[in-house]
Amino acid sequence: MEEFNWTVENVNYINSLFNEPLLVIVDGKVMLASEDAVNRLREKAIEKGYLV
Repeated sequence: MEEFNWTVENVNYINSLFNEPLLVIVDGKVMLASEDAVNRLREKAIEKGYLV
């Protein structure tokens, strides 16, 4: 699995793209806030042109 260095600003930016937070920080680690978060993140990435 690929490792990323996330900042609070990164998490806040991603969460700002949605009506409710998809990412949360728990004990210094970024985690998904819900089970459908991966699908919603994927859909948004496609919409923004990051994925094809």
